[in-house]
Amino acid sequence: MTDVADERSRVSGRTLAALLFVAACWDAWGLVRHSGFQPVSWLRIAAPLAALVVGGGFARRVSIWRSDIDGDRDFERGGKALFIGFVMVVATFVAWLLVSQAIPATLTALAGTARSEAGVVTRRVPATTDADCRFRLEVASASAVNGAVPRPLDECVGEAVWKQASDGGQVSLELIGGLLGAELVNVAPAAGSR
Repeated sequence: MTDVADERSRVSGRTLAALLFVAACWDAWGLVRHSGFQPVSWLRIAAPLAALVVGGGFARRVSIWRSDIDGDRDFERGGKALFIGFVMVVATFVAWLLVSQAIPATLTALAGTARSEAGVVTRRVPATTDADCRFRLEVASASAVNGAVPRPLDECVGEAVWKQASDGGQVSLELIGGLLGAELVNVAPAAGSR
């Protein structure tokens, strides 16, 4: 009977580890693929709260799994508490990235619509010799309250856009937006300066 319980616990442990691994991979992919994604303000507030609930639930499930394995064995309680604490911190962090970035960015990329928004250059970064990103601007939405890009993002731009830009100058932000946020996909000259 204990062999069956041990096997069930091992499968459950593997399942939990696989879930955490898949979530961490989705987080990493989402951060790399959708680096210009900005969640809506309510999601920025709700994501940490949801992550705490998910992280606590995941840690509880791991704790139950560990008690099934430990059974009657002697073990150091401090070590188990440290392990569960580590699991909760990791699961909460992974859940926070999943809820605030990876899931909404993926859904926005799949179901979002293209739109433009007025933006402002917060800083014109000097030209570099980097072949991949020679010309860069730090840009944000012109409306800090209702804009899709409330905080400045460092973006690679074409040479023509960079030459026209000045600190505090206007640009056009090309976005893919949805209910959960928007992703900055391109920076173009402002409509009047083309």
